[in-house]
Amino acid sequence: MASILEVVALFVVMFLRKESVAQNFSTSECGNSKGCLFQPNNCIPFQTCAYAMSYSATNSGDVIFEILGQVTAPYNTYVALGFNNAAQMDGATVTACASYNGSPFLGRLTYNPATYNLNVPIDQNTQSNILQTIYSGVVNNTLYCKVTQTISPPSNIPSNFVAPLNQTFYILMVSGPTQTGNNPALLKHSTHYISPQMVNLL
Repeated sequence: MASILEVVALFVVMFLRKESVAQNFSTSECGNSKGCLFQPNNCIPFQTCAYAMSYSATNSGDVIFEILGQVTAPYNTYVALGFNNAAQMDGATVTACASYNGSPFLGRLTYNPATYNLNVPIDQNTQSNILQTIYSGVVNNTLYCKVTQTISPPSNIPSNFVAPLNQTFYILMVSGPTQTGNNPALLKHSTHYISPQMVNLL
């Protein structure tokens, strides 16, 4: 039977973990060192936000994205950003933070050729050179991921698979479940957010 001290210690660890994750999305930097989008406007991450995202370009040719959204389970779900020149997910390139088959949440490159989603057909090494996961975690049914994505993907990858980030886009935020099994993928989302105007990520 756990002692009172052990129970208190476990509570403190869980509290500190929650606080450290929540502090990763700093709203005070929005409009200064990074751009931010929220749904609803002026919501508080991990408390009242359905979605939130931030973007900041680096001197090394990358964009750092923070992706935050409500999920229905701590695994086999996803939150994703869509980039499109039209205000719709159809035709968008997608940067997702997803858990497949109970695995940890990782950044994943997908795209929407129509009203469905496919994984970008590239090997894992190429994907890792384009997109790296810095952090992922779920708190209060909210998934928070921080990833870095190269601005200019390799020239042999079609732009409808992975779009160069040095252009303006409508930003879409979605969440939903993932398909399990031998061909994991993002399943259709239930709710979404579309930026009111096109966004320059740089």
